[in-house]
Amino acid sequence: MSDRPARALVAIGALVFLAGCSGSHGGVAAGAKTGVNGSGQTSGHGGSGAQASGQTQVKTGAGASTAAGPSTANGGGSASRGGAASSGAAQAGAPSPTPKATEIPLNAALSKTCVTVGQTLTLTLHAEPHMSVIFDARYPDGKDGQVHGGFDSRGSTNPATGDYTSTWTIGPGTPPGAADVELAAIGSTDYHTGHARLPFKVALTCS
Repeated sequence: MSDRPARALVAIGALVFLAGCSGSHGGVAAGAKTGVNGSGQTSGHGGSGAQASGQTQVKTGAGASTAAGPSTANGGGSASRGGAASSGAAQAGAPSPTPKATEIPLNAALSKTCVTVGQTLTLTLHAEPHMSVIFDARYPDGKDGQVHGGFDSRGSTNPATGDYTSTWTIGPGTPPGAADVELAAIGSTDYHTGHARLPFKVALTCS
C-alpha cells in the first residue's frame, strides 16, 4: 500500500518579546563626588577625577588626597543593572501558550454505498468556510485512492458556503470488497478540526 499523506497539523506561532533594562547612574556620580575629610565629616571634595575612576577620595590633613578602594555605590549600581538584565532575559525567553485544537463534527456523505469498476463516486462535505480538506479512499487490496481513485491532499471548503465536493472514477483492476474514505478538515485560523470515516463497497454488480 502506498503511503498516504499525513493529516495536516495546526501550526501555531509563538510571540517573543524583548525586555530592556536601564540602570541609574546618578547615584554613582554622586558617590564619586563625595569625599571624607580628616574629621570624619562628609565633604564635597574629590571632583571629576573620583567620578571617572569610580573611587572615593579621603581627605588626609593638609589638603592631600589619597585614592581609596573602588566605590561601593558604583559596585552596587553594577549589581542592580546586572539583575535587571537577567530578569529581562528570562522574560524574553518565556514561550507563548500553544492554542488547543477543537474537534467539530463534519457533515459529509458519499453519493453511493456500492459501486462497480468504471462507475463514479462523489464525496460531499459541508463544514466551515476556508477549511483545508484532505481525504483518501482505501480499497480491499490495501491500495489507496492514488491507485484506484479517490484522493485529495490540497482541497478546501468554499470561502462563502463551506461546501466541498470531489468526484472520481473507480479504476480498472479495483478488487471487490469493503472500502472506505478517510476524511479530515482543518480550520485555517480558529484551530477547528474534524474527521470522518465513510464506508462503501466495490462489487461486481450493485442492486
